[in-house]
Amino acid sequence: MTSSQSIGYSRPFCPPFTANCSLSFSLLHPFTSSLFHCHCVPNHIGTKIPLKTPRNPLIPINLIVFIFAKMSVFGQFLRRNCRTNSAKRQHLGAAMMERMSKKIRWGVLSTANIGVKKVIPGMQRGDLCAVTAIASRDLAKARAAADELGIEKAYGSYEELLADPDIDAIYNPLPNQLHVPWTAKAAEAGKHVLCEKPLSMTVAEAETLLEVRARTGVKIGEAFMIRSFTQWLRLRELLNEGRIGQLRSVVAAFSYYNVDPTNIRNQVESGGGALYDIGCYCIQAARYAFGGLPRRAVGLIERDPQMHTDRLTSAMLDFDGGQAIFTCSTQLIPYQRVHFLGTKGRIE
Repeated sequence: MTSSQSIGYSRPFCPPFTANCSLSFSLLHPFTSSLFHCHCVPNHIGTKIPLKTPRNPLIPINLIVFIFAKMSVFGQFLRRNCRTNSAKRQHLGAAMMERMSKKIRWGVLSTANIGVKKVIPGMQRGDLCAVTAIASRDLAKARAAADELGIEKAYGSYEELLADPDIDAIYNPLPNQLHVPWTAKAAEAGKHVLCEKPLSMTVAEAETLLEVRARTGVKIGEAFMIRSFTQWLRLRELLNEGRIGQLRSVVAAFSYYNVDPTNIRNQVESGGGALYDIGCYCIQAARYAFGGLPRRAVGLIERDPQMHTDRLTSAMLDFDGGQAIFTCSTQLIPYQRVHFLGTKGRIE
């Protein structure tokens, strides 16, 4: 037997299955790993209008982070605020040149694979990023990762890394249940934070970060790429230009197959399951395209009988300008695609 549940909500209340996403517009500018791809826009007579970015079924995360380092809103903010004091400069031009010549010094919390294998190598390719420290609760792991990646400092505790005065910003790829507490601690230590998605497990947790951000004045970002990656910026341009007419529907599917109970994505206490891991991309894509929050949402969740995580989740979102439908799963054939359907064409 498997368990299923349905969920519905009306704005302004936040649906349980989009808790981590509901505050993202006020909290952050998403960036990093691309999990959807766009390749063409058929117009109303059926011809294809190619995007500026070539189709690629799996765009390397390190390339996206490299792009983020050069042009994201978060990166621009840090370049304005980290290790510069332009207000005291007499010549604005000289100050601008100095700001652009200095790198953001990053510290990484944990030796998680997403960081060690993807994000850190991407940051190291950026002209404006320098990964200067990495921490693990196991000092040997931290040193091994530092040696492999050419990172100067290795710490045996997260607290030591946060106390380092030579770090400007923190990348937090810890398990989901540790995102909020360690993001808050980093902010309290005066560090800007790029936190892996989902930013929080609940709306209440996300709201605590608003208070922390207001009190500390740091920037807190969630690791979604949709607002800064070039393909998505091009999507925004095409929608604004009316190239597919009026956007009326967003249809997305995202899945992979993983039944390993030791994998953190299948541990409910760690925020595992399809919705938090990959369904959030479908929600972000729809919100980005329609430019707002849904008025209503209804969802259906099927849970794994042993691991109790949601293994199959589908939802319908009602926006002012149209509707979005998505399915995400941790136990289906690997697949990722999003369609933007308009009155005169489509983007896939």
